[in-house]
Amino acid sequence: MNSIKQAVAFLNGQCDLPDDYFSDKFKAKDFIFFAADGGANAAHKFGIKLKAVLGDMDSISPEVYQQLKRTDTEFIVFPADKDKTDTELLLEYLTDQNFDELILFAATGYRIDQTLINLQLLQNFPNAKIITANEEIFCVEQSFTLLNKAGRRISFIAMNEIVENFTLAGFKYEVENLSLKPASSKTISNIITSETAEISFSQGKVLVVIETP
Repeated sequence: MNSIKQAVAFLNGQCDLPDDYFSDKFKAKDFIFFAADGGANAAHKFGIKLKAVLGDMDSISPEVYQQLKRTDTEFIVFPADKDKTDTELLLEYLTDQNFDELILFAATGYRIDQTLINLQLLQNFPNAKIITANEEIFCVEQSFTLLNKAGRRISFIAMNEIVENFTLAGFKYEVENLSLKPASSKTISNIITSETAEISFSQGKVLVVIETP
């Protein structure tokens, strides 16, 4: 039995998932669903039942809003004038609710500013990951191992500071004790070649973008 408490959050970006994603590839019954404002529109398209919608409610469509008001979905409303995005507020809320894992959909696309800040926010919420139709994105601050992902494309990007002693084993392009700098493209578009691939470093935070099947 899975004892991990998992939340799924729909944001207000592009949602390019196939129509059957939540009935086939991703089992909706195993998760609790939330939305940041207009993310409720994407959730509605997939027939997802939302536990709560959080934000200033300026992006949710009137039709979806009225339909959700007739359900037991909770609305957590913030003023339009605020110093955090709806996404950041939702991530803070879910963290306070003691979820072990936060899975984010519709977190990229449409607006480059929102995409960039959503990627940056991952470093503040290490239990969160972004999933698109083709990729999984997360941030790590310590060495880790990837299992059973041979053949997939993967990229590593330093977040805000130099990543020291960055070492890759089990990849097409391996590096050892690299000082990986922000804005460096040296570790983009690698390929995992081993069923046990090792990523190690001694300092810094790394954004990981891995191709999904």
